[in-house]
Amino acid sequence: MDERERKRWITERLKHSLQALALPARDQVRLLPDLVVKTDELLLEFDHWRDCAVGNYHGEMTAAQLESLAVLDAHIALPSSVADRAAWDESSLYSHLFWEELRGLAIRALNAFDWPQEIPPSYSHEYLRGKR
Repeated sequence: MDERERKRWITERLKHSLQALALPARDQVRLLPDLVVKTDELLLEFDHWRDCAVGNYHGEMTAAQLESLAVLDAHIALPSSVADRAAWDESSLYSHLFWEELRGLAIRALNAFDWPQEIPPSYSHEYLRGKR
């Protein structure tokens, strides 16, 4: 994969992770297989692709784009900093203020990148059931 393709892949995956965070709960849970902790995976996907994008293409992003990602990242750290375990249950996707606020921040980030708010493709095929 050449650098242009690599950049396109990372940028596309960042966009998809933001789109997933912006979705209503009923659509978020459909994106991921039942064998994963869906709240964790939604956040881990964003964290990974944000790290890749910012780490490699920081200089090509606007201040508004970088700030929108930083605000999202800070919000994600909030439940852990106050020991709010209720935010991590799958049911919290439907009712917890953390997720409602996170959706709004994800929409702001999508807008900063001029990306559409739509259902991204599922990457369920990337998850493998572990052996016991």
